[in-house]
Amino acid sequence: MEKEQKKYLLKGDISGIQEFIFNVQSDGAAKTLKAKSYYVQILGRLACKFVLGMLKTAELFYEGGGVFFIKFEAVDDNQAELEIDKIRSILNENQRYEDLLIHLSYIDIDGDDFWLKLREHSNKEKLRFFANDIHYFETYTKQEEVEISQLPQIERWLSKLSEIRSESNQFKALTEIMVKKKNILVKLLGVEFDKDDANFRDSLVNKLPFWKDYIEKDNYEVYRKKNIDVYPDNHHLKDYNIIDFDALGDFAAHRTGTGKIGILKLDVDNLGKLFGSAGYDMAHKYSKVFSQFFTETIYKSLYETKKFGLVGNSKEHYKSNIYPIFAGGDDCFIIGGWDAVLCFAKGLHDLFGNDSAIKSIKLDNKPITFSAGIVLIDPTHPVRNFSELTENALSQAKSSGKNKVSVFGLSFSWSEYKHILETSKLIADEMITNNINRSYLDKIRKSAKGFNALQNKDGIEFDRIYKLKYYLSKNDKNLGDIVEKLFEPYYKALLDRLLGKNAEQYDVAIYPAIARIAEFLTKKRLNYEC
Repeated sequence: MEKEQKKYLLKGDISGIQEFIFNVQSDGAAKTLKAKSYYVQILGRLACKFVLGMLKTAELFYEGGGVFFIKFEAVDDNQAELEIDKIRSILNENQRYEDLLIHLSYIDIDGDDFWLKLREHSNKEKLRFFANDIHYFETYTKQEEVEISQLPQIERWLSKLSEIRSESNQFKALTEIMVKKKNILVKLLGVEFDKDDANFRDSLVNKLPFWKDYIEKDNYEVYRKKNIDVYPDNHHLKDYNIIDFDALGDFAAHRTGTGKIGILKLDVDNLGKLFGSAGYDMAHKYSKVFSQFFTETIYKSLYETKKFGLVGNSKEHYKSNIYPIFAGGDDCFIIGGWDAVLCFAKGLHDLFGNDSAIKSIKLDNKPITFSAGIVLIDPTHPVRNFSELTENALSQAKSSGKNKVSVFGLSFSWSEYKHILETSKLIADEMITNNINRSYLDKIRKSAKGFNALQNKDGIEFDRIYKLKYYLSKNDKNLGDIVEKLFEPYYKALLDRLLGKNAEQYDVAIYPAIARIAEFLTKKRLNYEC
């Protein structure tokens, strides 16, 4: 009688992704970042195909975002180790000179908590890279001319492409090929990345903002030509050229008066716990749900189709103002005009909360949530720092209880964040329409102390609330809607506390955040006609 096979789940993980992607010069960064991100996608897909081909019995669990999971079977642990060690040896030989390293770990899935054990095992495996490869630890002298076999895999591959060979920035050239040919045929690790692999038609993976999609392209092109000293090499705006980060800042300055870009990083909360509490089949289902949402749903229901606007009635498409650097199975990394990114985060959260497949997933009988970190910077800020800045912002959101968003160094619940955006827009529109002086924003900032003092009292002191309202309005009817909008959630929170519905204090940091965004929305706007 044939012995029953044991079942294992293998994880393939590309290490060093963020350092690899963001280690670029700011000049031409838009093209370089996307090419590097796309290469990570290629490498992950081909590494997965390679491992699937090497294992005797294998079933794909999930692949995307620089990670893959494969279910396989073996007679016992010894056979499993022999098979994986053989694969590791081949991978290690191929990645000896790489910036990106693929490491493999696996766990028996017949036991309990296999997902958490796999994660722990994966973290340990990262610490023993090339542990069985004595040649990796030999000293060597760096020579000016390195044999082609010792070049990193990406450079070996790029050097073979005629369209790229003569270019000084190979990654920028790679993006040009992505745009013109729509796909790239690659052979790495002995397997091919073919047209089927490169078919991301309805996916966010390889999407880029093009000049053809910007509604004021013609006017902006005239503006660039008039300012050729600032844009010496980038004033001819061809339809299928990629919009650069300087332009994203200019677009925001044209809409709002503030020429900043925003960077957004998010990921799903408690994902390890969710998968750890699920069996193999359910975890497989969850992985497909998240993968579809963060690639297809975001693309079709938000990026490609929706418009945004934080001031006035003007609306622009996300697809000409948002630059998706990375979209994985449970996270994404987005760059864009600062106002576009703030709105995109809100739209993404709404989309996540209303997605029927996401809503069907529960952890401890509670809905699945995600946290996000947002930073607003000048377009000239060094690209190398993007990853660290957003990682710190995301960590702040998660350390504040998760299901939060961090912006301006402060963490808010998603309902608070949406109130901040809505109120900022109302204030900006009222200030512009009724010519309200921007010094009013200082009143909103200073009022935070008054709001905080009131909620530290027992009961509700209506006379002091009235005085604070008067301080913010001075009985000016133009300010009535603004004051009510500022007080509405605060007053409700006070009542809820009084009635014992909620013991938490209202976060008065909302007010300086509102004032900051309203300030950004009411500066002198960039006029393309000047």
